[in-house]
Amino acid sequence: MRHRQSRCQRLDRLLGGADLDKLVDAPFPDPMSPDGQGDWAGFNRGNVLMMLQNAGNTSNWNVLARGYGMDPEALFKWLQKNVTKGDVVRAEGLGNIFKKLIRQSDNVYERLTGATVEKIPLKPIVFDFGSNNYHVSSGWYHPLDRDPVRASMWKDDGTGQLERTGSRSRESAYGDADYFHAATSNGYTKKRTGAIYPLNLDFNFLPTRMRQIAHDIHFREPLLETEKIFADRLFQEDVAKYYGREYAKGLMPYLRSLAGAEGIRSENAMWADSFLERSRQNVISTYIGFNPFTVLKHGPTAAVLSSNVVGKGAFAQAVRELWTHPNRAAIDKFITDNSEEIQRRERHWQDTLGGQQNELSDKSTTRERIIDWGSKAVATSDMWSAKPTWWAEYQRRTGEGLSHGQSITLADAAVRTAHGSTAETNLPPLTRVGGINRYLTSVYGFFGTVMQRRIEIAHQLNDTYQLGREGELRKAAANMPKLLKDFMTYVVWPTVVEELVTSTTTEDRRGWGSHLLSAATMGMSSSVLYLRDLIYGVTTGHDPGVGLLTSVAHDAANTIRDVKRGREALNKQHAGKTVEDVLTLFGEATGKMPKTAAHAVRFGIDMATGQQKPKTATEYLRGFSHGQAQRRKEN
Repeated sequence: MRHRQSRCQRLDRLLGGADLDKLVDAPFPDPMSPDGQGDWAGFNRGNVLMMLQNAGNTSNWNVLARGYGMDPEALFKWLQKNVTKGDVVRAEGLGNIFKKLIRQSDNVYERLTGATVEKIPLKPIVFDFGSNNYHVSSGWYHPLDRDPVRASMWKDDGTGQLERTGSRSRESAYGDADYFHAATSNGYTKKRTGAIYPLNLDFNFLPTRMRQIAHDIHFREPLLETEKIFADRLFQEDVAKYYGREYAKGLMPYLRSLAGAEGIRSENAMWADSFLERSRQNVISTYIGFNPFTVLKHGPTAAVLSSNVVGKGAFAQAVRELWTHPNRAAIDKFITDNSEEIQRRERHWQDTLGGQQNELSDKSTTRERIIDWGSKAVATSDMWSAKPTWWAEYQRRTGEGLSHGQSITLADAAVRTAHGSTAETNLPPLTRVGGINRYLTSVYGFFGTVMQRRIEIAHQLNDTYQLGREGELRKAAANMPKLLKDFMTYVVWPTVVEELVTSTTTEDRRGWGSHLLSAATMGMSSSVLYLRDLIYGVTTGHDPGVGLLTSVAHDAANTIRDVKRGREALNKQHAGKTVEDVLTLFGEATGKMPKTAAHAVRFGIDMATGQQKPKTATEYLRGFSHGQAQRRKEN
């Protein structure tokens, strides 16, 4: 993780100012055109920069040029006219990142096979930009990436020349050209055969290739070693005996999922996944971005969970040191530099909402900035308790005499226990599944951690009950303090926080019995995948929901009802609500309008038209953040 963070920082510097979408006349026809000789529609500067990435060595450049039916020397002259010295320096920098990845890969494959990755010979390259403006490069490496679509339109006629087939040829779904999935593909390690084919020229897939190589480097060895254990018949029998047969059956699917073997998709499925993922990001940004109520719920809950894991005294001491210690900046840096879990949480936006791809390709558009900024408040509230948790556990373990490395591992584990983790190895199968399922599981990372702790409470309760039945009353009684503490932490406290935050916008007129039953039901169901929305409908009298999908459908229905009002949609009574609904739907479609902003616009319009007349500071705050100054009544 520390390597990946530094790579992303270097890429940010390298790719600043790269206008990838600027259209450029393609130097060769598009093989996807009907006769293979038509214009390449949409050819842009990003495609040119990807050509440049393949110009760092003769092997890549020959494949690129001949794969598109061009003379390498003539195509290189065209390239020099369409790139700048800054572009070449950038390409060298990206090549250096790949070079460092290959060096790490060498360490892995030398341990596994005794041999390193075959190196491509590099030689100096002179770039002539005219007017005595030269740049001499020592060359650089870049993986050979087939165009997943265009390469299948051609075949080698046996002489090294390409022959058009007229239709897409069948190609193994498991080939390395299909690098859209998360498999530990290692085509970059294979010896080059001299085959000629069209290369992929989409610059946006450069970070995908880097992630693939990094995935292979970090996952190949542990997966191979773990498989030796998981595949052992006796081990599986023991797991089935002590944990359950369903756990034993899930061992190998878990490994295949981490390796990416279950992530292979057809071209249409990949397009659908890409569309659904972007849509999901938009919806999450709309509902969670800049939402103060999410911060109010997450911050206090995470803090109490953290203090329960490392101890209230140790947690409080760590908080004081991180806020008031004279060397607090050095402590904070030490935590960030050493904890992969903290680094992962700091890069939660980049890792989970697509920001990493946009960072690497310099697509920091309005949408991406809004999503990034909107997530900072929640991320900050999380970090306020995550870092003290790590620091308290690290100090405790080093105080016990453990090594620096062991203490780091256990401190990271403490953060995961308290807060959960976005690491792929930590996610349950239901949340690793892509497609439409991610609409239902997107916000369950922290909820899932609470659910896990509640399952552990159930196990503790069962163990205590069994001790009581066997007459071990003293041992049973000894379990009660921890059981009660965990119950208050993982069951009562999250429910109390949920109710307190909800009460700021809702006036609950139900009786105490009904109120407590509803709170308990919602509190217990909030951590259970798919059940939260159903229970919410039952306890509040609303229609049962289906995760974020229902929210989108509800907002679309509201907008349609507004439009059906015709001119009345913009009268004094309805203008604020209509504009709010339209802006919310716009946000869900584009990711550029947080619902909090739509609420504020509605409140402003309603004040201007006299529909809302706030009197206190609390009502103003509630109006701008929730759209209505008065609390909604819950009967």
